[in-house]
Amino acid sequence: MEAKLDEIIERLKKLEDRVTALESKKGVEQKEEVAEIIEEELFEDGPQPVKVVPIEEQELEPTDPKLPKRLFKGSKLEVGEPLKPKVWESQGPGPLRLKYLKSEVQSDQYARSGKYNNYFISHLTVVNTINEPTSVTEIKAFWWDGKEWKAPLRTVLGVKYQDWRGFERYDWLDGTTSFNLKEKESVDVVVSCVVELQGEALGYEFRNFYSFSLPQPFRTKLVFEDTLGKKNRVVTEHVNPKLSLVTEKERKESQAGLTFFTYCDDTKSFSRIYSEVWRDKWNVCVRISASSSYYYWDKKGLEDIAEKAKTVGKTEYELENLKVIKQKEGIETHCYALCSFEGEKPVTYGFKFHLKTSTNETIDSCLIPRRPEGEESLTVTPTEIQVGQEVTVEWKVTEGNSQDWIGLYKSNETSNTSYLKFLNCDGNTTGKLTTTIDQEGIYVFKFLPYYEYIDVAVSPKVIVTN
Repeated sequence: MEAKLDEIIERLKKLEDRVTALESKKGVEQKEEVAEIIEEELFEDGPQPVKVVPIEEQELEPTDPKLPKRLFKGSKLEVGEPLKPKVWESQGPGPLRLKYLKSEVQSDQYARSGKYNNYFISHLTVVNTINEPTSVTEIKAFWWDGKEWKAPLRTVLGVKYQDWRGFERYDWLDGTTSFNLKEKESVDVVVSCVVELQGEALGYEFRNFYSFSLPQPFRTKLVFEDTLGKKNRVVTEHVNPKLSLVTEKERKESQAGLTFFTYCDDTKSFSRIYSEVWRDKWNVCVRISASSSYYYWDKKGLEDIAEKAKTVGKTEYELENLKVIKQKEGIETHCYALCSFEGEKPVTYGFKFHLKTSTNETIDSCLIPRRPEGEESLTVTPTEIQVGQEVTVEWKVTEGNSQDWIGLYKSNETSNTSYLKFLNCDGNTTGKLTTTIDQEGIYVFKFLPYYEYIDVAVSPKVIVTN
């Protein structure tokens, strides 16, 4: 509170000094100074587009007793709505009028010698309001640091033109900010105000952002001087776009079957890595955003992981394909299969994720999403037949694929590769097929997806006699 009061007192003193200086000015000059003071007093700072909220270190109970404890360490990023730039009127006694069109920002992707530039680009229409030619002899730019106007590193003028394909382009006039105007002519120009900052640039993803350390919105004052020495000015505002951080809600909307999502923010680079788990038709899928791929396992694949975990005696078995280490960015990710050896054979029942950035750390886990029991079904009628008699096989599944098939097996056959007959389902989720069995014995039919050998439904036994 005291700091805020000191700031207000300092601001009032500066305002008093400027009002005192007005007494020495007269006419148009005094009027313009008053207009500028009023304009500056209307400036309002907006919130930063992203807020860093400390969470220090939180150890939370797991979502299921089988799972390890959860850990969240560091700070989280909270994204706000983007500001809307205010349009300020052109001011000045000269023949020029400056019409604001739009503004944009760009930033160097890399720092050089510990410095990088932000570019605040204002699109304007410059109008000559008189019936004779005139010229813009100089353009000066200033930026508002929250207390006063400062000169940028440099000011660059660009004039719009159409290239041979009809696309709009800008010819950047390096070393000059002057140009001519015919009587009553309007010219579209851009003015780039270049501000140099110390530190590291945020990188490619932030090329259309300006530094979060600068005021929000960022204001530039552009002063155009004509051949008569008269000056016209306009204030332009620049705002950052909304910071895009992936959320669980967005992922659920775009990734069908998503059952788990966790993330780890980096408050230095204003970025987020995340991991997610979902179930497609037959597979359990895992993605870590820091990796370029996602991985999936069917029932047999998960059983194989559990067998490997048992061999090395680890109930938390690291999946090497999901291990990512990016030392330069400070990113490290690990995914562990959670396995149990208590039953007749080992099982994989969950995943544990350990995500680290240069500022944060997250440990979170989930159970493997299971398909509802009885979702796929396979029936056969009749269940007692003679050799050569037809039977009808009927199936029902949630999703169909052109490579789904039904196999005929001896009832005591354990290998799904040893099928006696192959029936194509043509991608239908429901249907009936008829076939014959030519030898006596006890048989079953199995529904297998994608030409694979993992059954998802088994029919009742069929007894065949002579």
